[in-house]
Amino acid sequence: METVIKEKLQQMEKDYKMKIIFACEGGSRSRELSSPDSDYDVRFIYVHPPEWYLSIKAKKDVIELPVAGKLEFHGWDIRKALFLLSKSNPQLLEWLNSSVVYCERTKLSRLFKEKSSEHFNRAALIHHYVSMAVNNKRQLGKGHDEVKLVLNILRPVLACRWAEKYASVPPASFYSLLEAAGTEKLLKNEILKLVEVKKKGTYEKNVNIPPVIIEHIEMELPRLKEFAAGLGKADRRAAEEDLDELFRYSIAEMWGRSFQVEQRTEN
Repeated sequence: METVIKEKLQQMEKDYKMKIIFACEGGSRSRELSSPDSDYDVRFIYVHPPEWYLSIKAKKDVIELPVAGKLEFHGWDIRKALFLLSKSNPQLLEWLNSSVVYCERTKLSRLFKEKSSEHFNRAALIHHYVSMAVNNKRQLGKGHDEVKLVLNILRPVLACRWAEKYASVPPASFYSLLEAAGTEKLLKNEILKLVEVKKKGTYEKNVNIPPVIIEHIEMELPRLKEFAAGLGKADRRAAEEDLDELFRYSIAEMWGRSFQVEQRTEN
């Protein structure tokens, strides 16, 4: 499947006249939570030729293909990606820290990761993750896959705990997040049991979730929201200016051309 994915990414570069900087797994396979029926959620960052950005027209900054079997492709243009990087967007940070990388331009992907740490906004990340967890929590009891849903609540909570404790970008691995959270043994064991059920793919939709897990979620979400509010808002101007430079540099690096506009002088 990895060969199929890489070939498809190469074909997309030709079809869309762009170049891919970084492509990875963005779902359960990256988080070490995949089951036998898990999809391949391919995520990527790409860059167009310089001329594409020199236009008065607003252009689509996302490339996505219809789901085919277990394969899903979804990518962001570099300008969109760097704007979200300035806000410590959790989804993008998860991509950059994915444990499964299909292809990358090593120099640029390294710069992206360095900048994600340098301009890390802990409050923004926690706010985003708390909102994500709350939205998922609202779906409990509505006929969804409860095990998968609860893990999709727990992971943002654990990522927030990491950010709270270490003030750094959380890793992709669910196990690393759980280990670092320092949860009590009973809770940790119940979570690990849930993970194993998910990975085996043997659960029913309406499985009973251990009360200790639900209680933990109910307690942590308001606490983390309050913690993030106490951090205040970060000034993003320095990050935006720095990432503007990376934006221009990336285009020049990928296409071998500078990204500059010559000013016309009137006689």
